[in-house]
Amino acid sequence: MANGFAPKTGLKGSSSTATIDQLINPQVIGNFLNKKLVNKIVLAPFATIDNTLMNSAGDTLSIPQWNYIGEAEDVAEYGEIPVKELKATMTSVTVKKVVQAVTLSDEAILSAHIRPVDEATNQIATSIAQKVDNDFLAAVKALEPTPVEGLGTKGQYAWVLEGQAAFGEDLDERTALIISPKMRANILLAPDFVYVNQGDKIVSGQIGTIFGVAVVVSSKLADNEAILIREGALSLLLKRGFNVEPIREGKIRATTISADQHYAAYVRDATKVVYLTAKVGE
Repeated sequence: MANGFAPKTGLKGSSSTATIDQLINPQVIGNFLNKKLVNKIVLAPFATIDNTLMNSAGDTLSIPQWNYIGEAEDVAEYGEIPVKELKATMTSVTVKKVVQAVTLSDEAILSAHIRPVDEATNQIATSIAQKVDNDFLAAVKALEPTPVEGLGTKGQYAWVLEGQAAFGEDLDERTALIISPKMRANILLAPDFVYVNQGDKIVSGQIGTIFGVAVVVSSKLADNEAILIREGALSLLLKRGFNVEPIREGKIRATTISADQHYAAYVRDATKVVYLTAKVGE
C-alpha cells in the first residue's frame, strides 16, 4: 500500500490470511503521522518546529520573546561605545494533549481494496493539523490588534499597505495575508491582485498576491479582521511523537485507532505578525 500499511501475509499477493493486528501497526501509523503532521498544517511555513523538549519532564514552559536592541549608532574616534541591554519578555506556554480516534469494523479492515486504515490515518493527521492551525490563530488573535481604515470595505485595499507598515522598512521577507472568505471577493477585484501559479505558492491555500503579499483565505477569520504574518512568527513545540493505540472492541468485532499528540502552538516573535481589525465605526 502507498502509505506503508501493506499487510504481512503468508500468501503472496493475498490479504485473506492477514490478521487485524498485522494490518493495524501502531509504530507504522505513528511514523506516518509524525511525517504528515507538519505538512498538513497550513501555517507551518511561518513556524519553527521545536523538538528539543521531547520526552522531558514538565508541561509548562517559559519562552523568551526578545526585544530588538535598535539600530547601530555612529561612534567617533576614541568615543565610548554605547552598550544596549538585551531584554526579553517571558511568556508561559502550556503543553496540551489532543486526541482523535476512528473505529473500523473487521469487515472494513480486511477489505484491502478500499484501504480503510490508510484513510483513517490520513484523516487523523488532517484533524490534528487543523487543531494546531486553530491554536496558532487563537495565539495571534490574543495579540494587541492593529486597527486599520477600510478593512472589509468594498473597493478599499490601502489597509494592506498600512498593515505592512508595522513591519518597518524590511519588506524583503516572505509575507502572507490571511483573510475571510467574504473578503476574498473584494481582494480579487483589486487592481493590484495577481493570481498565483501553482508552483509559486508559499503557503497552502494561497490564491494570489497583492502588493507583493501572498493572499490566503481562511473561514476561521471574521470579515472585519485579517492577519499579516512572516516566517518565524510562530513556533510549534512537540513534546513527543504520536502515541497510537489500537483498542479492540471484541463484542462488535471492531478496532478503534486512537492517536494523541502533546504540543504547544504559540507566537514566537510578535514583531513578525500583525493582527489587523477594522477601525471602530466602520
